[in-house]
Amino acid sequence: MELAKEKIWDLRRLLRGTLTVGATYVFSQKLLPRVLSAYAAAYPEVQVSMHLGNSQIIEQGVLARSLDVGLACMPPDSGEIEYEELFSEDLVLVVSQQHTLGDRAEMDVQELGGFPLLLPGAGFRVRRLIDEHFTKEKISPKVLLEINDLPALLTMVKTNNVASIACRGSVGSDSEVHLIPLCEARVPLRMSKGLIRLKALPRTAAVGAFVELTKSQFVNPYSADLTATYLQLTKEKPARHAKEKQLKKRNRARRQ
Repeated sequence: MELAKEKIWDLRRLLRGTLTVGATYVFSQKLLPRVLSAYAAAYPEVQVSMHLGNSQIIEQGVLARSLDVGLACMPPDSGEIEYEELFSEDLVLVVSQQHTLGDRAEMDVQELGGFPLLLPGAGFRVRRLIDEHFTKEKISPKVLLEINDLPALLTMVKTNNVASIACRGSVGSDSEVHLIPLCEARVPLRMSKGLIRLKALPRTAAVGAFVELTKSQFVNPYSADLTATYLQLTKEKPARHAKEKQLKKRNRARRQ
């Protein structure tokens, strides 16, 4: 019934209804505040609900249809989900400034064999990527502790002579830690992040507008006014279509 109502509003060209978004904590800190503010300003009739969690939780929500769209790490586990990469981030070894590796500029995963580590739990997509590289390279790291809370993990790294692995964007610009990019045979290790949606779920106008607005952030990520940037992009599309129609009409008239 809700989908039917939203389709009716779509046909009437009145963007309203509901939008449920799921996002990992990195998106919630850096991207979503600007996107959601711009979305609310452009479409005040849409009721938005946002849920936070790790990538596994976001993917489960998309599969259960409790989330219209998700912002998470790529690629998803399920083939029922379509995804679109927005950006990728370096995987880094996180140590304190006083750590014995505090002067390293780069590190190969091969060097982590037997190395004491604090790692995110199995529910985090970054952990799955780390484990895949460990298995591939036949590395047996010394995992001292698994923590599902990144702030707590960083606090332990700062106060102990231990290390962790995370995406660069997850750590931010914390001056108390040193970030060492990880590589494998000189190739940097990176994690892709982007939009996920259920293939079988029709895209409503509310979802489509959110997707386009989110993507517009990466067209001009340093724009001070994201609302203006997005509205300009949405204005350019119909203008291009109108010009194309006029050109086709002229061509048909000439042929006749």
